[in-house]
Amino acid sequence: FGIKKFGIKKKKSSPGKNIGLKDRLARVSLGAILLALAITTTWNPLILFLSGFMYFEAFAGWCGFYALFGKNTCAV
Repeated sequence: FGIKKFGIKKKKSSPGKNIGLKDRLARVSLGAILLALAITTTWNPLILFLSGFMYFEAFAGWCGFYALFGKNTCAV
């Protein structure tokens, strides 16, 4: 009952989106460029990982670095 008394609301346990549309499109584009670079050259695991990481962030709409620094480019 103490939480309602002071008007304190619980935060959601799952992270919300913090990447806006422009950032998401940029990450998809960069991910595609990195994937093409990895496929056409040496299949470097680091480049493949970075490509997958960019795709994950773009489709999830959430960036760990943005959350760490408190940045939010999502309009919602």
